[in-house]
Amino acid sequence: APGALTITATSPESGNAFDQVDVDYAGAECKVGMNAKYLLDVLAAIDDEEAVWGVSGELDPITLRPATESAATDYLAVVMPLRI
Repeated sequence: APGALTITATSPESGNAFDQVDVDYAGAECKVGMNAKYLLDVLAAIDDEEAVWGVSGELDPITLRPATESAATDYLAVVMPLRI
């Protein structure tokens, strides 16, 4: 939905889960699959309340960095997508 990011997780051991987060984004709707542990590791390393995600396509690498200007120059992560 416009202004929202829906995150879903599927695990054979734990079942399914989802959450919706408010976002400010520009562009078309995109569905991307990634390893949840890798994503959580990257988000844990960002010492900012907001993160900037760079997504250009469902099979392209995702970039993540802190939203604040000063921290953005110190950290940039790349997470490779999974085919879904």
